[in-house]
Amino acid sequence: MEPSSVSKSSLFGQLGWLDLVVVAGIIGTLVWYFKRKGKKEEAPVIKTIKTSPAAGTAAAGGANKGLIGKLKASGKSVVVFYGSQTGTAEEFASRLAKEATRYGLKAMAVDPEDTELDEISKLSTEIENCLAIFCMATYGEGDPTDNAQEFYDWLQNGDEQLNGLNYAVFGLGNKTYEHYNAMGKYVDKRMEQLGGNRIYEAGVGDDDGNIEDDFISWKEGLWAKVCPSTCDIHSSDCRRKSRRRSSSSGPARGSRLSAASSRSDTGIDSRASPSARRCSSSDAGGKRRTSSIRRSSSNMRRTGR
Repeated sequence: MEPSSVSKSSLFGQLGWLDLVVVAGIIGTLVWYFKRKGKKEEAPVIKTIKTSPAAGTAAAGGANKGLIGKLKASGKSVVVFYGSQTGTAEEFASRLAKEATRYGLKAMAVDPEDTELDEISKLSTEIENCLAIFCMATYGEGDPTDNAQEFYDWLQNGDEQLNGLNYAVFGLGNKTYEHYNAMGKYVDKRMEQLGGNRIYEAGVGDDDGNIEDDFISWKEGLWAKVCPSTCDIHSSDCRRKSRRRSSSSGPARGSRLSAASSRSDTGIDSRASPSARRCSSSDAGGKRRTSSIRRSSSNMRRTGR
């Protein structure tokens, strides 16, 4: 019987200690609660940052700065829009924007898809001496490129007045297509109808020929028209570059243009059959072979062979 009484007393002792711990915890919690309840809660301090009205306006304007805002902030007056499908028109626009600094101008290349188009009609009134240049490629059967589709629709459906906005257009196309350079020609004509001021004749680049030479020739004439005094400074450099291009590319550009003008526009539609294209190609090849035979005969007569 003694072992049983010992286990009961030890169990009672353990329960007694546990009760003491629980009671002490409850008492401590009650004391902390009533002390905390007796104190007055302090209102949280909110720190405010003071800003001037002008600074707030500038921050808001910077977050939603449009085309005109960017031009004003950067001090630029020339904007080069591009409609590009494969990147060539975009490259030409970037080159024009960079070259503008040579003539004392500040320019930026702009994707019309990222522009609020209504701002174009405000350029002449908001930006002093503003010049808008358009490098527009024709895609497919006379269609605008994907990034210029909204701009094309805006020109067609809008009745915005351009208020004498100075502009120039360079079109990129391919003479083997029926609607050669349709987009560039349309933009040039429509801008004039809406009140724009064409400062230089529209240029057309032929990808079937040498579109790089077409572009260089056009932009040199454009800069000469925009800033003739500055172009006089660079005239000797331009002539040296022109001579290097002529010597490296063979016949002079004038002769190539004369030969191109003597040929009629083939007007080959992209939907034409492959056989039609081969016929055109073989015809051109036959002319080249005939010319080669004539030159050989002439050499034989001179050498007596």
